[in-house]
Amino acid sequence: MKLEVVLQEAKKSFFSGTTRALRYTIVFAAVLILGCFYDLLTVSKIVNDANAYISSGSSTYIISDAGKISGKKCELLNNLNGVQAALAVRAEKNKLNLIALPSAPVPVYSVSHSAYKMFLNSAPANQGVYISNTLANTLNLTVNSKLSTPGKTANISGIYSWPSDGRRPGYDYAIVSPTIDNDVFDECWVKSWPTLNKIGDVLKTTIIDGRSSSEESDNNSSSVQSSNVANPNQANGANGGVAGSSAKDTSNIFQLNTTNGFDFSGLDDYNNRTTQNIFFIILLISVFIGFAAIIIRRIEFASAMHAGVKKTKVLLQVLAESALWIVPSVIITLPIVFYFAIFESDGDILSFVNIAFRIIVSGVFGALLGVVLAALSVREKSLFKYFKGR
Repeated sequence: MKLEVVLQEAKKSFFSGTTRALRYTIVFAAVLILGCFYDLLTVSKIVNDANAYISSGSSTYIISDAGKISGKKCELLNNLNGVQAALAVRAEKNKLNLIALPSAPVPVYSVSHSAYKMFLNSAPANQGVYISNTLANTLNLTVNSKLSTPGKTANISGIYSWPSDGRRPGYDYAIVSPTIDNDVFDECWVKSWPTLNKIGDVLKTTIIDGRSSSEESDNNSSSVQSSNVANPNQANGANGGVAGSSAKDTSNIFQLNTTNGFDFSGLDDYNNRTTQNIFFIILLISVFIGFAAIIIRRIEFASAMHAGVKKTKVLLQVLAESALWIVPSVIITLPIVFYFAIFESDGDILSFVNIAFRIIVSGVFGALLGVVLAALSVREKSLFKYFKGR
């Protein structure tokens, strides 16, 4: 039997419905899709937990040392890999009296220029102050509105949210005012992901060490670059902070939000997830599907071999026929998985597709293996036995 004849037989079996291609396409596609979703939903939950950890402020660490934090040094931390925001903060002693709220002075925090990375979603279009959404709602203010005080007015360039989710209080009803980086501040905030190793050592490079400002500026970069990075727990003590280790070190390091713990176990959760071996289960199920699709037609193939068709030709025919339901199943699965990855991967689509690809490949391999095993198990001499067992 020539190859063209084999393919012609496969075509006839397909169009006659002998291969039950539609049935196996639906079943196999469902197995692949459910297998992919089972693992991807677990990974998606880990990603969402990581995003919640970051957005809550748990990945933001603060060093506090009143009047001893260099704005320039703190801003330089923005150049480190993994740092999403680094800003210097100073709480002003005098609250601001607003014309609209003369009996309720508002706390004011002066910050370095990168503060928008922490408080806003993007850089503001115009210069001005940032106010909390609570204050904005109270005064019915929007971006580019004017904030009036007895002495002057200020432009509102941004409105930020400060939910009550366990993060540090004091900013939910406040004004954040960007100032020059050369100022001296009370705190340096660093938001990073993954959390910088030895975050405490990194933060302590922002402390003013008593040298002249020019000497300090010259050494800013080298002090930051020489800081190592390790487990953030090494920077944490009881109650989320650690006091300075030496008598002269009055600094304290803590998280912006301690309610979610000092560490995020996302990597361990990913590596130890119960669904990571789902591809093996899909492989076994696919072997069964492929085997069942052929073994139920064993009389047909045994008869063909009895008529003189070689087993290799039969094997080639069943592979061709099986491709007619395996390939469509993959074609159905891929766009569904890709669509899911677009909305659930938080931008890391390739990682999600890679996970799904491993499951799909294992499924295809299992189906083909089942087909081959079933075809090889058919014996011409067992034809009469097959008839009797119908």
